[in-house]
Amino acid sequence: MAKILDMDKKYQIILIVLVLCFLVIVFGTISASFLSKFKSDEEDVAYVINDGDIAINYIDGKIVNFNKKGNMEYGVTLTNTSKERIYYSINLDVYKSSKDLIVEVLDEDGVLLKENEVNKKFSGKILNLYYLNPEETVRHTVKFNMKKRINFSGELNVINESLSSEIFADTLINKLSVGTAQSRVGSEVSTVDEGLISTTDNKGIAYYFRGDVKNNYVKIGDYLFRIVRINGDSSIRLVLDSSIGNYAYNTNVLVEGQDFNTLALLGNATLVNELNNWVNDKLSDYSAFIVNGDFCMEADYSYQLNDSSYSKVYERIFVDNAPMLECNSVYTGKVGLLSIDEVVYAGAYRNSINQSYYLYNPEIEEAYLTSSGYFYSNNKLTMINVNNNGSIGDGISVGEKAAIRPVINISSAAKVNGEGTLEDPFVIVD
Repeated sequence: MAKILDMDKKYQIILIVLVLCFLVIVFGTISASFLSKFKSDEEDVAYVINDGDIAINYIDGKIVNFNKKGNMEYGVTLTNTSKERIYYSINLDVYKSSKDLIVEVLDEDGVLLKENEVNKKFSGKILNLYYLNPEETVRHTVKFNMKKRINFSGELNVINESLSSEIFADTLINKLSVGTAQSRVGSEVSTVDEGLISTTDNKGIAYYFRGDVKNNYVKIGDYLFRIVRINGDSSIRLVLDSSIGNYAYNTNVLVEGQDFNTLALLGNATLVNELNNWVNDKLSDYSAFIVNGDFCMEADYSYQLNDSSYSKVYERIFVDNAPMLECNSVYTGKVGLLSIDEVVYAGAYRNSINQSYYLYNPEIEEAYLTSSGYFYSNNKLTMINVNNNGSIGDGISVGEKAAIRPVINISSAAKVNGEGTLEDPFVIVD
């Protein structure tokens, strides 16, 4: 009987131990789940900091952590709390990634600002050198695109880029005195160095170089550019000092019901593919500094002359002698062409040879194209060109080949060294 009681007691102890083990396992599982959820919530919670000049709200947290395919989005809101313009970048540090992926940065309207190919060891800027005016607020979305499941972790950081005299826009304004035109813009050529002159464009106050300028050279990689102007948004517009070769503006043909003027729009031109390919191939190491710009086009061909339809550009340049940098139609992209208005501001004038302004380069032996439409006549659409002697040409058909000089825009906050001369050109530095 005593043995039976002892056996019952033994079974009771075993049962109690098993129950306790079960409870420990259940409690551990629940705790791990709770801690995991708490960690996830902690990563996703908004994180707000203010360094005294810029308030940064990482809306979805600054820690990026996911294991999925599809898209993940992280919002970042920035507010300039200072009284000065603030320059900033967005940095991504990858801690772990099972595969390479694409990371996009969008503005508050969903417009793509920058696309980045991010590998497992990526650490760098996914949006470089943008700016905030005093009291301005902007929102960016950082979008992670995954075609396959990716186990990823990393961290976002907004960098307050310090102001210095090396910043491109400030360098030009500080080093070069802004003056007034010495010759009549649009009515005569410019053959002397007239320097930097203020005007307006679609974005605000702009500054353009005119005449025989000697200190507007920029070296990017193996290529030499000339500064055309400081745009109204403070980005810097550059034109290649040489030509990338001869290409047609647009090899497309009109389809039934299509207006002829659509062939003159830069956004529709087949040349854009050649321009983008050139920039992506030759300037890929500097893509962080190249920003989107507005390139003027002309869609209005309502000026009638000799049974032909001429553009408003023709009327403005050839009839009214009144060039302007403000335009009604624009193509927004990272590379384009000069408008004929920009060429006239630089020092050209219709029917006048000019070999003494900075856009003239004797090594460019052919006429080069602009983005400005000329006229439509006898089922032929013509673009305005610039001759190899510096004069404004008689026009080149959209399907005819001509020399091409790419135009890009550099971030206003890019830092540079150099004096801007041929011997010591401005050079972008990190």
